[in-house]
Amino acid sequence: MKNKSNLDIVIFAGGRGNKNLFFEMKKQMKKINQLSVIINGLDDGASTGEIRRLFHYKAHGISDFLKAILSLSPNQKLINAMEARFPMVNSFEERLLLYRNLHKMLYKNFLPKYLSSLSELPEKTKKTIIKKFIIFFDYFYQNRDEIIDIEDFKIGNILFGAMLVENHLDFNKAINSFSKFCNLNKNIRIYENTNSVRYLSGLLKNGTLLPNEASVVLTRTTDSIKDIYQMTNPITMNQIRKLSSIEIDDKIDFLKSLRNIPTYNQDIKEKILNGDIIVYGSGTPYSSILPSLETKGIADLIIKNKAPKVMIANLKKETNNFLSVSDLVNDLYKYLNRSTSKRLNKKDLLTHLIVNDSTYEESNSITLDEEKILHQCPWLTIIKGNFSDPLNSYSHNGKNVLKALLKIANNN
Repeated sequence: MKNKSNLDIVIFAGGRGNKNLFFEMKKQMKKINQLSVIINGLDDGASTGEIRRLFHYKAHGISDFLKAILSLSPNQKLINAMEARFPMVNSFEERLLLYRNLHKMLYKNFLPKYLSSLSELPEKTKKTIIKKFIIFFDYFYQNRDEIIDIEDFKIGNILFGAMLVENHLDFNKAINSFSKFCNLNKNIRIYENTNSVRYLSGLLKNGTLLPNEASVVLTRTTDSIKDIYQMTNPITMNQIRKLSSIEIDDKIDFLKSLRNIPTYNQDIKEKILNGDIIVYGSGTPYSSILPSLETKGIADLIIKNKAPKVMIANLKKETNNFLSVSDLVNDLYKYLNRSTSKRLNKKDLLTHLIVNDSTYEESNSITLDEEKILHQCPWLTIIKGNFSDPLNSYSHNGKNVLKALLKIANNN
């Protein structure tokens, strides 16, 4: 048995779903030898999607990496600055003012009110940020000959984008550069699940196409997602038109023909093989967690490690996709199964389930159908407890979740 100061934790995560857990982990790194966070780069919404376009679709989406790194940063003033955004504009005059303020910020030491959080930073840090901004904008002026629409751009996305430029689009190096800039503990590492760039589409059970990752995340339909598809390129308008005119079985066949599941990043191999506990974090399942588990070779690595494998059950339904915890468990197996050609023993993929033991059930809560789960997976240890945040019943209590994870790892 390892002691509490010598644990290697591996967690598959997204952007926001594990924020409270990460907040607690960074405070308790004396109990953790190494924390390895594995994230996919499928995000393509808002400014992240625009940055992917500007990079000619040759880079991962930045957003989830940014959110995870900021959640693990000890520097709150820097977090505030990185989360600041340029404003939305509603007229030509407002757009002109936006670019005038940007010019004054870059070359005249001026900070508009909407970026006032930068004024809380040390002068050296501010100068570094301005320098990165210039690198970012110069790169696209020279390579795309266009003025970037910076409306609603997050400061952190621009800074991360500049580090991508500096590292010649090497995403691993950009992650490490941004992590260092945000003062992450040296024993915390963020990894891309794959080095291959992919884009996400989905299909509802009623046949409605979800053409991109943003639509998979934001769909608020009464129907549920039938499947997701990782692709080498974003789905095109011509493909969307074709899909809108054919029957659902033909849609499935066409989307399957576009599917290209990537292979895992070699940097995560030893982390998964040697981790003292493997955690499937909470979050938006179809965009954050499940595509990472679908990555070729992931299940083969997981089954070789005999450490506990723990799922943190979501507290609320993202849409009607998940009605119960058993739906989460079944889809975990479904997407892990796609990552390998081998026949899998489910016992080697999941050993523990952390669920909130709520005394009441809200309309948007995920149902704990414990009898069904134990009938399908009788070997599972279900850990029920007070795992919701007292201030927000749909967010996890990071302290209690981490305590449960450490107990599982140390009792193994």
